[in-house]
Amino acid sequence: MTGPDTGERTIGHGLLHPEGVLTRNLLFGPDAFKPLGALLLAKLFDEMQPDGERRFWIRGDEPFDAEGQAEIRHRIVACFEGAKAW
Repeated sequence: MTGPDTGERTIGHGLLHPEGVLTRNLLFGPDAFKPLGALLLAKLFDEMQPDGERRFWIRGDEPFDAEGQAEIRHRIVACFEGAKAW
């Protein structure tokens, strides 16, 4: 794979290490994908729960007021904590 700041690498290297290609070529920092990874793990943890116990969701009107945003945060943080213990 050739391109800005990647040197002479194969396409296979780029496919196996996309975080390196993205952090170099899109100017993301080296820790740019940690929050995304944590979010994905929290969502996966939540998806493994029985239907009535899932918490990783947002009700239609919640994002538009402070109380709803606090409820969303409370549920999502609980999923993060559950994923850490998982």
